[in-house]
Amino acid sequence: MSAAQLASRLRGVAEEWPCGVLVWHRATGTRGVVVEYTVDGAGCVMLMVCFDPSAAWEKCLPCELSATRVRPDAEDGDGDEWKEGAA
Repeated sequence: MSAAQLASRLRGVAEEWPCGVLVWHRATGTRGVVVEYTVDGAGCVMLMVCFDPSAAWEKCLPCELSATRVRPDAEDGDGDEWKEGAA
């Protein structure tokens, strides 16, 4: 993959998911914040998301995230757990 192709992929993800935007994990409904981007050896662009300020950032593929709240009926929280630092 050329540098231009990689830059194009990164630019596309960064435009759709800018740093600082709130996101929800589709599987858990947990709310987080996009903090940076990472690229793996195969050229896959992933987002680094902070779901809990007291824990490490998590790598997520864009398809794992939603820009709107998901699972409002979740029993394990309402998506605001990251504010309180709950583990």
